Amino acid sequence: MILGRSVVDVFLSSWVMMALLLVSVVFVALTLERFVFYFTNRVDFKRLHSTLRAGLQAGKPQQALAPYLTGNAPLVRVVQAGLQNLHLDPASLQEVMEIALIQERPRLMRSLSMLSTIVAISPLLGLLGTVIGLINAFYSIVVTGSGGPEVVAGGIAEALLTTAFGLIIAIPSLIVRNYFFNKANETVIQAEVLIKEIVAWRERQPGRKGAGA
Repeated sequence: MILGRSVVDVFLSSWVMMALLLVSVVFVALTLERFVFYFTNRVDFKRLHSTLRAGLQAGKPQQALAPYLTGNAPLVRVVQAGLQNLHLDPASLQEVMEIALIQERPRLMRSLSMLSTIVAISPLLGLLGTVIGLINAFYSIVVTGSGGPEVVAGGIAEALLTTAFGLIIAIPSLIVRNYFFNKANETVIQAEVLIKEIVAWRERQPGRKGAGA
């Protein structure tokens, strides 16, 4: 119960509350999608990096990394692009891997712009609902010519509910958005480290063709 009304009645009380309900559903859906993406594509970067370095030093990176080169994780795809093109010169190899990383960026950043929109629009919708509620409350007083402090306070309390719900949606949306934004940046940095590792090794092998194949 909220202010003596059921939750369903509160959300059906105005189009603003229904819009906030819709926004909250979208937020939950986007959050679950991002959690599933990062959970199913998780990679132990430290182990991957150390295994890659050991494989490169032994001259057999593909064999060493075989257990890791499965799935569609962004880091795996970038490394695969490098190992499949070790016959290229260092500059071309780096370009191929950087292109692979660029292609992975949309997967890493997916839904973040929508989450940013939810962060911005939720409190604004809440404020709009409050303003509309206050206008209606005072207009009713003007029309009826009656209304003590209790009536005014009750109307204001109901109007402020939209602002409260807008903030309730916006605050966790901001936290989730920043968390996944940092996860995406972390993955990009890790991929850049792996790219430099492979390219640096290739630069030390100017005469080898198809090393590690």
